[in-house]
Amino acid sequence: MPPSSSAVGVPRSLEAEETAAQDAAWLAVQRDPFLEGREEHTPPELFAWREPGSQPNGPGWRVRVFPNAFPALEPEHQGIPATSVVAGATPGVGIHELIVECPHFEQRMSRLSPQNIADVFSAYRQRILALEQEHPSLRQTVVFKNEGTAAGASQPHCHSQLLALPFVPPLIQERVDRAEGYFRQHQRCAMCDWLDRERDTGLRVVCETTEFSVVCPAASRFSCETWIVPRRHTSHFALALDGQLGDLSHLLKDLLRRLECVNDDFSYNYVIQTAPYPTRRLPDFHWHLEILPRMTGLGGFELGTGMFINILSPELAAERIRQAHMHTG
Repeated sequence: MPPSSSAVGVPRSLEAEETAAQDAAWLAVQRDPFLEGREEHTPPELFAWREPGSQPNGPGWRVRVFPNAFPALEPEHQGIPATSVVAGATPGVGIHELIVECPHFEQRMSRLSPQNIADVFSAYRQRILALEQEHPSLRQTVVFKNEGTAAGASQPHCHSQLLALPFVPPLIQERVDRAEGYFRQHQRCAMCDWLDRERDTGLRVVCETTEFSVVCPAASRFSCETWIVPRRHTSHFALALDGQLGDLSHLLKDLLRRLECVNDDFSYNYVIQTAPYPTRRLPDFHWHLEILPRMTGLGGFELGTGMFINILSPELAAERIRQAHMHTG
């Protein structure tokens, strides 16, 4: 006869993994310098969305921006003579800021509220515009996010970064040149025409809102690479209106949740591709946000050629992300 009661043991390896994960999460919180109430562990804030009556560099904030304590770029030349820079290299001059996206410990942007995410986007906009006024020599801002160890995140607390440069990086300049050339030839925006073609076929379109379309581009570099593209032509992210940022925040939260269903242990980078300074309405460049999942690492072929091997077609990726909606909502 079967026993009247029994205890099913958890496999020791699984139990150990769960305990290790819990210990790691606890340790991350204990060491987290970005938590509300630990503002003294970061450089003085440059900007924050705060509750009424709260004081700078203290509790009461929702999103907080400050200089990166370990910057990739320095505001000044640090005495490096231009003649010491080898051909093709550029001195690390510029501004490096860090945007903490929430006051509590959270590792996933997908778990933040749409309003919280909208506050993050509006903080980007504020800093991009402020830097243009404060530093007229700047030419380009790059806003990006690394989430997950495979994407290069060194701090688990939700955050993103802004780098402002006194030059336009070669990849962005190449895109600017192509956009200008297409406009001279056709008197239309290349991205607008591309988006119209993608919407006509629908094969690589993931979803749409009133303001944005989400597409897996035909020449995707990464599996499940997705672009969020404004349906109304706009050259600079900093020109986006509050309503557009609100729409973007709902869309991004939904899209990240879908991608997490498609990809186990999901790590990703996102980058906002925007036109160079000065901020003004341009007819040729079209800003957008690129989500770059890091399901596999970059190997010697990619690093040696600048080409990418993508094992999942964008058509199949778009279908999988569309179907993931059933599991997220």
